[in-house]
Amino acid sequence: MHIHDHNIKPEYRQAVMKVQNYINLNLTGDVSLETLASIANYSPFHFQKIFTEAIQETPKQYVIRLRLERAAHFIKLFPDLSISEIARGCGFSSDSIFSRAFKNYYGISADKFRKLPVNKIDGIIR
Repeated sequence: MHIHDHNIKPEYRQAVMKVQNYINLNLTGDVSLETLASIANYSPFHFQKIFTEAIQETPKQYVIRLRLERAAHFIKLFPDLSISEIARGCGFSSDSIFSRAFKNYYGISADKFRKLPVNKIDGIIR
């Protein structure tokens, strides 16, 4: 939950932190731009601009990254859960969306990631 722009106005910083907290508590729920903007008390356009400036990611990119990081953790922590169960449990609406996002982010499929020895993960995880 690190805010990158140290020159951000205090009220913007507070709004972004409030939204980050909401996202972390509701990662699999409604994290639409409209909902997040409403929590921050800004229009969607203005909120996205504030959030992106502060975090260096759009709200959508931030949510996807957190979901993927959680999924990667669960893939290793719960080997008996299927990749599909983990994908849905982390907020992805379909296996194909999850698979594409996982491979784009980590450069390896979720199945291959699961099979990697723990000592090889450091080269994959950002």
